Amino acid sequence: MGADFIFQALPACHLTEVRLAALWLLANTATLENAAPCGLYEGDADWRRALLAAIDCLASEYDREVLRWDVTDDPENPLRFPVWITGGMSSGDPPTDAYEHFHNLGQCPPILDLLLTWAQEDLGDARLNPTPRPAP
Repeated sequence: MGADFIFQALPACHLTEVRLAALWLLANTATLENAAPCGLYEGDADWRRALLAAIDCLASEYDREVLRWDVTDDPENPLRFPVWITGGMSSGDPPTDAYEHFHNLGQCPPILDLLLTWAQEDLGDARLNPTPRPAP
């Protein structure tokens, strides 16, 4: 068994105090049905604590370099937005400190949807602006 390259990606956006407060509110009011990260945590406090820790990680590292990724279900009209990516080589362990945090946020649909909305807002209307511009 050798090492594999693995990564996690999240929509990248400018994290203002208002946006961070919205993420914290979502994490604090989410239910297991709509926000449990893949059932990795058995108790309510465990998964909520994991989401809050993931938001803290994102807040402390959100100014990392941003990559662009085209996401589409329509090749004629791609939706463009910036993403944060973390990852690296792994033999079964997380390749970076942020990897599991990114995974947990990516498995919470309300948080993921909000990050995507903000990434698109920050970029402008990506469908009308096919050439990505730098994130603010």
